[in-house]
Amino acid sequence: MKHTLFACALLMIGAAGQSADAASTDQLPDDAQWYLHVDLDAMRKSPVGRELYSWLDQEVFEDLRDDADFDPNKELDSVVAYSNSQGHATALLTGKLRQASKDKLLAAMTASGSLQIEKQGGIDYYRVDDLNLENTELDIDQETLYFSFDRDNTIVFSTRLDDMIDATRGNAKRRGEKGTLLRLSAERSLLQAGLDAAALGENASERWNSGMFRQARQLAFVFSERKGNADLRLRVTADDQQTTDSLAAVVRGLIGLYALSGEQDPQVTPLLNSLDVSTDDEGLSLQLNVPADTLIGLIN
Repeated sequence: MKHTLFACALLMIGAAGQSADAASTDQLPDDAQWYLHVDLDAMRKSPVGRELYSWLDQEVFEDLRDDADFDPNKELDSVVAYSNSQGHATALLTGKLRQASKDKLLAAMTASGSLQIEKQGGIDYYRVDDLNLENTELDIDQETLYFSFDRDNTIVFSTRLDDMIDATRGNAKRRGEKGTLLRLSAERSLLQAGLDAAALGENASERWNSGMFRQARQLAFVFSERKGNADLRLRVTADDQQTTDSLAAVVRGLIGLYALSGEQDPQVTPLLNSLDVSTDDEGLSLQLNVPADTLIGLIN
């Protein structure tokens, strides 16, 4: 896998053991249109998280170790990625990163584009031109990437210089503590993500090709540990109660059709039986609380 570390960094853009300065969703800018937060260190320390981490280790991290001599088990504690309303994306990789890994990243960037060393506002950073960072799903179409090692135990990447500098300083522009994107709280959050459907533009429904998504205003997802089980929650906000009720009817209808089918999967059936579907005046909530090995068995 050529330039695997570089590819991993772009994937995070396209998409505790931490220091006190570690990135979190509290630092999302107020115009963020999507975000992803993966807490690898919390996964390692959680009985539930270790099930998911073991799967990631086998399916993803093994290639990084073999092809790029980069070991997330030892060097990576968390990943935060987000984009703003102009389609510029930012990612922060936090952990005890070796100098050798930083050198490999620099070499990969040099081989993939035109690398320049620059400085602004007291921040040393690198600019890479002539890249193809196009991602039509998330409205990313850039040829320049900025990144810096100046934040403690963190590599900051961004397709916009000002965003990279703000994230390196740890002061992304915010409107209040939680910004405008929907986020779900959890007892022990391991992975979370959110998306503002309207911010993706008029053609969002065509790109995502989802009838349910066309009726949603915002989506938020969290994978956490609760009562010793894997706890998954999906929150879908809508414009009115009628749309919310329609979304709930679609979900319950799909579950009902599956129950009536003669081809039930013994791994899927207990999950659907445990799925809680509820509504309120703001949207639809789906929640699933099951043993971690049951969930991981489904994706293996």
